[in-house]
Amino acid sequence: MDKWLREIDEALNSGDLKRSELIIARQLRAHKGASERAGLLLRRASVRLMGARPDDAFEDLETAVALQPEQENSPSVRTLRADVHLARFELAPVGFADRADTDAALVDYQYILKHAPTYERRAWVHYQMGRIHLSQHEIEAAVQDFRAALESPSQPPQVHALSHERLGFIALYDQRQPRQALEAFQRAVQAHSGNEEIGWLTQLYLQISRAHLELSEHQRALSAAQKALQAIQSGTTTAHRNLLPEAHMALGDILALRDGAEAEAIKHYLRFLQSSKRPPGIDVTWSQVHENIGDLSFRIERYQEAINAYEKALEYNPYHPWEVKLHYQIARCHYRMRAFEKAVEAIQRMKHLAAQEHANITDWRVATLLGNAYFALEQYPAAAEAYREAIALAPPGASELERTEIYLRFAEELARSPH
Repeated sequence: MDKWLREIDEALNSGDLKRSELIIARQLRAHKGASERAGLLLRRASVRLMGARPDDAFEDLETAVALQPEQENSPSVRTLRADVHLARFELAPVGFADRADTDAALVDYQYILKHAPTYERRAWVHYQMGRIHLSQHEIEAAVQDFRAALESPSQPPQVHALSHERLGFIALYDQRQPRQALEAFQRAVQAHSGNEEIGWLTQLYLQISRAHLELSEHQRALSAAQKALQAIQSGTTTAHRNLLPEAHMALGDILALRDGAEAEAIKHYLRFLQSSKRPPGIDVTWSQVHENIGDLSFRIERYQEAINAYEKALEYNPYHPWEVKLHYQIARCHYRMRAFEKAVEAIQRMKHLAAQEHANITDWRVATLLGNAYFALEQYPAAAEAYREAIALAPPGASELERTEIYLRFAEELARSPH
């Protein structure tokens, strides 16, 4: 092999795409013959594919095949073309992905499996086919391909780890088998070669964390999420930084379940917001995060912070399915801060929203809170009316019901008393 070809391949294997493309460009300018130019263009297609430029890669591939038509059906060229098609599908803007690309990729991959039984990268072919089937939600076909990848030699070196991870993903999200998922993820960690794409191990730890969380193994979930965050913080690339929001979200979700960890959970939710791009309009995720912050702030008696968070939750999702519940939480915050008039306003707002949706508020605690706010404002007739409504709505044996009945008698007596 010529020295410059070795240099290109070494740069490719080390992930130095810029150096690879510079060497290729220099050699293409040297007026090589058709065979040499085809080899160079195929390598540049690989470089451009690795650099997330599948359209440019496809152009180089087509030119190389035109220069050397006898290479069109070689397993390596077929694999490269299929990989380019799959990348075009995955990298297409939302709404513009074309299933024709995945269909074309499957044709090439299946050709290889049929006509090249000794091809050294059969594991990769099965892995890529599994990813296509998974994107089409053909779960059984995907599982078969990922398992077939594991039965072939691990070429490239990372393909077994990637296949174990995908089997774990399916077990966790499609089959709802978190214990089985953890076993697959552990095998992925053991097969980890160091050649996986940037961020892969971080994503794996986040998935391990979610599986532990599904099993209520909170400490193990926390440990895995912390490993993911440490991996991100030790990296310097944009790919690492793009994973920050997901890691902080995972840590916030885990810590929110632990008594005494509310402030730390809030810190991670806030860092999720800081490291994410602010949405231009409605965003359910940002709404949920603010709602979580509100609930946690309420638990640790940071009532004004809770109000601010609940209002933000409604701002990012004006059609929140539990909008009435959030207004109730806001009312509770105002009441705890002794802002009784604002508590009454929040509850009246709740009732107005419920009426607009032709629904009734049947939670007796809402009426009790309204009665308490009116009582504190010395508006005893209104308080008594609210307490009577609460008692009518309360289920038998409801806690605090006796106390509500006592306050009803007080309110009625005070309402009758001359001022």
